[in-house]
Amino acid sequence: MRLTSDEERLLRAVVRAERPWADLEEIGICVTIDDETCQIDNPRNLSLPVTSEDLAHGIMILQGSPQALRRWAWFVQSSSSIYDLALEGDPHGELFLEAIWDLAFEGNLRPEIAEVAADLTRARAEGSEG
Repeated sequence: MRLTSDEERLLRAVVRAERPWADLEEIGICVTIDDETCQIDNPRNLSLPVTSEDLAHGIMILQGSPQALRRWAWFVQSSSSIYDLALEGDPHGELFLEAIWDLAFEGNLRPEIAEVAADLTRARAEGSEG
């Protein structure tokens, strides 16, 4: 289904950890998450391709809170019915896919991931200023 601009903004804000996943209920997506399961009801089949920059942004926002970072990664890892994590061709794609897996299941943010995430978010911020 084609997304409206508001739906796309909300979906992107959630994957970037700018808004909580509970806000997805505004567009009909119900997320139920606990320590062992993440269930997503997406009856309208809304979907958004995700970039390494989106994942980097989420990591940077949540890196100071390991528990929140792990739950966010658990959500992202489990949300294939919403987010298209096909990052083939993205120079940082494999790195971030591994990072999401590590964060979700082991709770580990490797220093090199944090460094690349910082570089990507800084480059994006500098690019949007110019």
